Amino acid sequence: MNISGVHIGRKKVNGIETTRYAIIFHVIVKTDLIQATERIPKRILVSYKGVEKKVPTDIVFTGESELQHIAPGRNVMQFDNVPKRGSMGFIVFKDDRPHLLSNMHVLGWSYLPHQHVIIDKPININARPDINSMVNNELRPVAYFRSGVIDHRIDAAIALIPEQLFDLINERHDIFSIQDPLIFPPQPINIPIPVRMLGAVSGFKNSAIVSVTASKTFNYPFGPQTIVSIIALHPCCSQPGDSGSPVYEPESGRIVGIIIGRDQNLQYSFVIPFPTIQTAFDLP
Repeated sequence: MNISGVHIGRKKVNGIETTRYAIIFHVIVKTDLIQATERIPKRILVSYKGVEKKVPTDIVFTGESELQHIAPGRNVMQFDNVPKRGSMGFIVFKDDRPHLLSNMHVLGWSYLPHQHVIIDKPININARPDINSMVNNELRPVAYFRSGVIDHRIDAAIALIPEQLFDLINERHDIFSIQDPLIFPPQPINIPIPVRMLGAVSGFKNSAIVSVTASKTFNYPFGPQTIVSIIALHPCCSQPGDSGSPVYEPESGRIVGIIIGRDQNLQYSFVIPFPTIQTAFDLP
């Protein structure tokens, strides 16, 4: 079904709100390619206080509705460190338990002045989770930091989602799947490969892979770190707050990796390949 919601509001004509009330339908896709019997009529006969009246309709494109809140592309941060917030990447599984994936400089910011490689940090499941996400406009604890690494190949971290929050997980299988990630041989890209990013700040943004052998130096609290064998996207598609965002091939849904950052001249965005992340955290 293409209708995802409905409300009463002011009708818009050519993008300008009028004084006339209308029944406004929320649709997932705005298209003319639907059967005549399924089309929304221009007016609907309604009865109010015993009086029948034809009320105009309007259509607004809203996309699909979401009930789940722990999902790729959501805001995520360590503790309540809103200034250093980033984006949730994919939901990954380690030891058959769900983890959220993002950058180490997002999930483990407070550790970076002293250490930038943490593997299997002990977790006290009775303590308050230290990774937060925005849920219904409220900052809410959603996961426990487990492992994170920044070195010459990677900037990534994973956090364990506690069992009581499993029902809130949305892996976004409607968009992509982590089962068959794209793997690129280390050679020049002759024809740019179209990809899409889902960021907490930018939302859906299109770009293209122009290199899979890029290197870039980023400045961290512990000093500069050059990361090699990363993927360069052009044009730049990320903004501050999009770090950790999932990147995928939109036609097939096969994943590419997560955003690490961009250059200051806004020419390129850079991606940590998912196979590198799998190796670092021993993910299936």
